[in-house]
Amino acid sequence: MRLAGKSAIVTGSTHGIGREIALALAREGARVVVNGRGQGPDGPGTQTEEADAVVREIEKAGGEASACVGPVNDFDFAGEMVQHCEDRFGSVDILINNAGAAGGLSIDLCPPEHWHETIDVNLNGTYYCSHHAAKRMKSQHWGRILGCSSFSHTGFIGGACYPAAKGGIASLARAMARNLGMYGITSNAFCPEARTRMINAGQEGSAIHDSHMASLEKRGFISPEKKRALLDLPGPEGIAPFVVYLCLPEAHYINGQVFNVEGGRIGLVPEPHETRTLARDVERDGIWSVDALCELVPQTVGSGLVNPVPERPLEELEKLMADIPPMFW
Repeated sequence: MRLAGKSAIVTGSTHGIGREIALALAREGARVVVNGRGQGPDGPGTQTEEADAVVREIEKAGGEASACVGPVNDFDFAGEMVQHCEDRFGSVDILINNAGAAGGLSIDLCPPEHWHETIDVNLNGTYYCSHHAAKRMKSQHWGRILGCSSFSHTGFIGGACYPAAKGGIASLARAMARNLGMYGITSNAFCPEARTRMINAGQEGSAIHDSHMASLEKRGFISPEKKRALLDLPGPEGIAPFVVYLCLPEAHYINGQVFNVEGGRIGLVPEPHETRTLARDVERDGIWSVDALCELVPQTVGSGLVNPVPERPLEELEKLMADIPPMFW
C-alpha cells in the first residue's frame, strides 16, 4: 500500500467526492480523519452519524479512521481537527480541502450574506485548514495539500460568488506551492466534474439543474454536446484515484498545478500567462494615448477576441430569461 504510515484529513467526506477520496486513501494504507459539518438541531458538530458511518466502512475494510465533526469555516475548529489527526495518528501528512458550498445568482442579485457564506466555506475553510496543517507539515518536512476548485472559476452563466471562491482556491494552491515546496510539501488543486449531492440535492434539486442546462442550451449559451456532457456526468468515484495519485511520494514533481478531473478524463489547466504583448518604449515615446490604443489593440492583443456573451436587445432579453430558475438569476 503506497500510503502506509501516512495520515490524512479529508474535509467534507461524509458524502460524495470527499467520501470516495477518504475510502480511496484508506485503501492505499492512509489513516483518515473523516470530517463533515454535522449540522444537528444544536448547531454544527452536533450530529456525528454520517461521519461515523464512513469511519465504520473504512474500518470494516481493514483501515484506520476517526471522525472529527465540525465546520471548516471556523478557524478554531480547523485547528482542533488538525490536532485531532496528530493526536490520533501521530502526524498530519495529507490534507484534502474538499468541503464546499454551492452558490448561484448573478452579481447584481447576490445578497451579501450569500456571498460571504459561499466565500467563507469554500475559500476561508481551505485557508483555515491549510494554515494549521502546513505548520505540522513544515516541521516534518513532507506534506500534500489539495484544494477543491472548479472549472467554474473561468466564469459561468448565473453565478458570481462560487466562481470567485473556487478561483481563489486555485490561486491559493499555486501560492502555497511557492511558499511550501522547499519543505517537501506540494500544493495542488483539482476541479471535479461529477454528479454529486451538490448537483442532485434530492429529486427537486436534480430537476432544477437539468432544467437549467436545457434552458442554457435553448438560449444558445451552451452547445447540445456540452449540455449532454453536463447531464451525463459520472459519479464521484471517478475523481478519487487521481486525487490519491497527487498524494503519493511519486507525485513530488507536481506542485502548484490545477487539474480538471472527470471520470476517465484528466486535464491540466495551465497557469495564467501572457499570450500576446503590445509594448512601446515609454522613455522614448511616452505612455499610450487612447487614440493609439484604439488603432493598435484590435490589431494586436485584441485581435480575434470575441465577446462570449454579446449584448442583446432588451425585448429579446426579457423573453430569453423568462423561465430560467430564479436560483441562477
